[in-house]
Amino acid sequence: MAWTDKNGTRWLFGGEGFEVTHDNTDGIPGLLNDMWVWQDWWIPGGWTPANLPIVFNGLADSYSADITSLQLKNRGAIYGTLGTGTSCAYPAGSCTVPGARWGGVTWTDTTTGNLWMFGGQGIDGAGAFGLLNDIWQFDITSGPCSWDATHGTATFTNCTWTWKAGSSSANQSTTGTFPGGRWGAASYTDAAGNVWMFGGQGVDSTGTIGLLNDLWTYNTATATWTLVSGTTTANQNGAYGTQGTGAAANAPGGRQTAVLWVDKSGNIWLFGGFGLDSKGTSGTTSPGSLQIGSVLNDLWKYDPVAGQWTWVSGSNLADQNGVYGAQGISNATTNAAATNVPGSRWGALGWVNPDGNLFLFGGFGYGSNASLPTGFLNDVWEYQLSTGEWIWWKGSVDADQPGTYLTTPVNYFGVNYTNNAVGARRGAAHWVPDSLGYVYVFGGEGYAAAGGPYGELNDVWRYLPFPTN
Repeated sequence: MAWTDKNGTRWLFGGEGFEVTHDNTDGIPGLLNDMWVWQDWWIPGGWTPANLPIVFNGLADSYSADITSLQLKNRGAIYGTLGTGTSCAYPAGSCTVPGARWGGVTWTDTTTGNLWMFGGQGIDGAGAFGLLNDIWQFDITSGPCSWDATHGTATFTNCTWTWKAGSSSANQSTTGTFPGGRWGAASYTDAAGNVWMFGGQGVDSTGTIGLLNDLWTYNTATATWTLVSGTTTANQNGAYGTQGTGAAANAPGGRQTAVLWVDKSGNIWLFGGFGLDSKGTSGTTSPGSLQIGSVLNDLWKYDPVAGQWTWVSGSNLADQNGVYGAQGISNATTNAAATNVPGSRWGALGWVNPDGNLFLFGGFGYGSNASLPTGFLNDVWEYQLSTGEWIWWKGSVDADQPGTYLTTPVNYFGVNYTNNAVGARRGAAHWVPDSLGYVYVFGGEGYAAAGGPYGELNDVWRYLPFPTN
C-alpha cells in the first residue's frame, strides 16, 4: 500500500514479502506491517523506516528506533479504542498499529494531509487471518515524529495510527452502508478528495466470500461510505450491453485486482482484473477444484451524473491476448489504433497522466502470443480519451521478461535511459505522478535482472511518459 502526502513525499506500508532477517530464519515470505518513507535528501533518494518505537538508552544517554518490529512478519493489529491512537513509544509494541496485510486501499486526506487505509487481507486484532474492513488514519500533520526528551519518555504527538471505523475482526459482511472485508479492490481518489473503490475478493451481504462488483465512494470529511453501483452479492457475471452505449442494466462483473482511474471530468474508468466475464468463465486450480473467474481485459466507463456503466473497449470474454500494433515513438507518431488493446491481466497498476490520459503497466496475464502460457508482464499502455484508442509505449509483447538495469561501468542509480526496462511483475506499489510528471514504482512479484527466478522484488523505478520515456 502506498501514498503520496501533500508535500509530495512517498510512503509505503506492508504487503507480502520478506522481513529483515528472513535470510537467517525460515526464508519464507509473509505479510508485513512496516511503514517506510522515501527521503530525497540524496540522489536518487533512500528509504527510512517510519513509525517505529523510540527507545531510550540510559547507558548511551540517547534515543534510537527499535527496529525489532521490522524483523517480524504476520503480526496482528493493536486496535486500542476506536477513534483514539496511541503513539509508538517504549516499551516496543505498545502503540496502536494495523495488522500485517496486503491488498488494502489507500488515500491522502486533501484537508489534513493525513494518510488513510482501508481493508486488505491480513491479521486482525485477535490474530486471525482473513479479509479486513477496518479504516485507519496515520497522522503526519505535525511534522516529523518526536519524543519527550525532557521526561525521558517517547511521548509522540503525531505519526500515530488511529483505528477510525470498521471492525477489529476479519471477514465482516458487506451492508448497504459499509463495505465488508475484502482485498484487491481497485481504487482512485478524485480531484475533490473523494475515494472511489470497486469490487475486490471479499465478503458479500450474505456472508459469502467471492468476487465483488460493488462501486463505493468514501467521503473523508463526513466519514461515510456510499454504495453507488453494483450489488452486494458476490460472483455476478458482467452485463455488457452494446459496446459504446451506456445503459442502466450494464455492470462489470465481480473482480479483484483490477485497475481504476478517475479522469479530470470525474468519470470512473475500470480495466481488467481477475473476475467474471459475460459468460462467467471460470477455471480449475491444480488440485482440480473450481476457481471462480478468469482474467479480463475489458475497459469500462462509469458516468456519475447519468449513473450508467458503458463497456468501452476490450472483450466481453476472458483470457484474451494483447493486440499491440506498432510501438509508439513520439507524440507525432503514437501509433494509436482502434484495434490495439492490452491483453487480459490482473495485478496491473495505473495512473492518470497530467494530460488527462490513462496509463497502465504490467500485471499477470496474456501477452501477444497465444501459443505461450500466461505470465508476468512489463508493457506500458496509454488510453487516449480523445480518440478512444490504446497506444503501446514500452515493455515487451511477451510475458516473463527480465529487467534491464543500467549498472556498468558504474552504478547509475537515477539515470534516465531509454534502454532501461522494468522486469515483468504484478502487485507493485506505485505513486501518482509528481510535479514533474514522474511515476514511481516499487517492488511487486516478478522478475529482476536476467538469469534469476521470479519472486518478491524491492527495486524502485521511475517512469516519465513521452517525450522522455
